[in-house]
Amino acid sequence: AAGNFSACTILSASYELDTTPPSAPSGVTLTDPLGCPGGKCSDPEPDFQVSGLTSGYGVVLYSESSCTNQLASATASSTTLTFTNSFSLSSDGTYTIYATQIDLAGNESACSTAYDTYALDNSDPTLTSVSIVSGGGTSTAEMGGEAFLSFTASEPLGSSTVKIKTAGPERT
Repeated sequence: AAGNFSACTILSASYELDTTPPSAPSGVTLTDPLGCPGGKCSDPEPDFQVSGLTSGYGVVLYSESSCTNQLASATASSTTLTFTNSFSLSSDGTYTIYATQIDLAGNESACSTAYDTYALDNSDPTLTSVSIVSGGGTSTAEMGGEAFLSFTASEPLGSSTVKIKTAGPERT
């Protein structure tokens, strides 16, 4: 009612200003696929493991050393985090993968100095030349005869199947 006063209440709040970024991840390692022929792989969704993390922090993968082209992000639940089929590469080429981590205050670490590379190659090689290296010294082989061919291609062929079209049925 009129003229009544309550005791003074003191309200306060405190906060801690955190502008210090966390340390950068200490490792970035390709985990799948491994051992691709000629070092070039056809899987557009490689898996990478990032290590040297703080549990609960965000982790971001990038495709270059300035850490501006983000590929994927997730939250670490331990000191390592594996990104499994988390992103898809759209074009052939060699990708160098780096990482950062983001603390609970939103501070992002520097780009990792640790990285790993992945070469995506879904393009078929093209033959640049074909020559007969033996078969009687001629450019043709007789019916029932043999001809040994040498191929030069736009990339190493490894174990390949070549189809040869003749005037008759196709031969492999």
